[in-house]
Amino acid sequence: MSSQASTPSSSSITEKISSRTIGLIKYLGRKDLKLDDDIKILRKEKVAGRNFLKKSLSVME
Repeated sequence: MSSQASTPSSSSITEKISSRTIGLIKYLGRKDLKLDDDIKILRKEKVAGRNFLKKSLSVME
């Protein structure tokens, strides 16, 4: 019996985050939140994870 837990590959995690980010951007776009310019920035920057949060905060300031 192996003591190592199976972990998903880095690329599969990246793909999952990317698809969730795209889903979030689409969801926000459907809402009437006046985020047109912000959504364009998010799509253009293509950032994910912690960098996404840092970028989002700097854009909002």
